Amino acid sequence: MSNTATLEAATGDFPMPGAQINPAVKFPTHSFPDFPAATPTVINTDAGVGISLLRVPKKVYLAGAIAGTTYGECNDWREYAAGVLRRWGIDGYSPLRSKQFLASQERMPLVGDRLPGGNVMSSAKGINLRDHNDCLTADAILVNLLGTRVASIGTVMEIAWGFAYRKPSVVVLDENNIHHHPMIHESAGLIVETLDEGLEVIRTLLLP
Repeated sequence: MSNTATLEAATGDFPMPGAQINPAVKFPTHSFPDFPAATPTVINTDAGVGISLLRVPKKVYLAGAIAGTTYGECNDWREYAAGVLRRWGIDGYSPLRSKQFLASQERMPLVGDRLPGGNVMSSAKGINLRDHNDCLTADAILVNLLGTRVASIGTVMEIAWGFAYRKPSVVVLDENNIHHHPMIHESAGLIVETLDEGLEVIRTLLLP
């Protein structure tokens, strides 16, 4: 077998790192909803063998109060944060994704699977399952608690998950916020006072 080979990104002929290249072997590529396309990068080693790596965007979970807020209060800042992160090549994951039906509600319920347009991801089990998985698989957690005057129990859970799984978290807290508590302070990676400051900290945490 030749020490060189041509990698055709369009057909998915990606060799496994460190493996010999066999033109007859096809390595499948997958496309997932809501993921920006990963960028194949060909690296030439000293032996002249091409290796393709996929640059997968970093993942940031966007935690914050939902129950009892309006749809705009809990969704608008997440849309803003996700847009800023996207410009840096970072994916922001909102717990409100695929839950647009909640926009018709005056206030956000604890669970919404029985509401018109509701789905299983809005059930108690679905909320806990996906939010927990998002914290587990995130590269960092951005927590926005600005303006909250009632304790957000779910958000406190997510801060604790991040601490347990050694995920760097950035918590945005204003003065006199009910979430000022020694255990929150000790579990948070960093505490800042504005959302923009929190986003900048996330950028410097995750990017070169």
